[in-house]
Amino acid sequence: MEKGQYKGKVAGWDVVNEAFESSGGEYRKTFWYNNLGKDYVANAFRYAHQADPAAVLFYNDFNIERDTTKLNAVLKMVEEFKKNGVPIHGIGFQMHIRMDTPDEVIAYSLKKAAETGLQMK
Repeated sequence: MEKGQYKGKVAGWDVVNEAFESSGGEYRKTFWYNNLGKDYVANAFRYAHQADPAAVLFYNDFNIERDTTKLNAVLKMVEEFKKNGVPIHGIGFQMHIRMDTPDEVIAYSLKKAAETGLQMK
């Protein structure tokens, strides 16, 4: 891939996907986490913004519509990003809706994410 090949050609990017464990609020112990610590997520957003300042940058994860512990960890990360000037524009809900997930839980999660002021998808 050529440097800058997609600059200005893609409207938005899922910069980091599934940085947190399947349930709860702990970061996944991935290659990136084990070698760079949790700052790898913020740095990925910084690098993506440097590569294409006009692109809309998303963090994406699953189970955040029903696992409030995981949702709160994501929201805490987002607030830290905003406080520290990390360029993040949206949160992606990789929703795997189940019949046993109450509508109220999903509504609560979407409302809390919307309160960040970021885009949601």
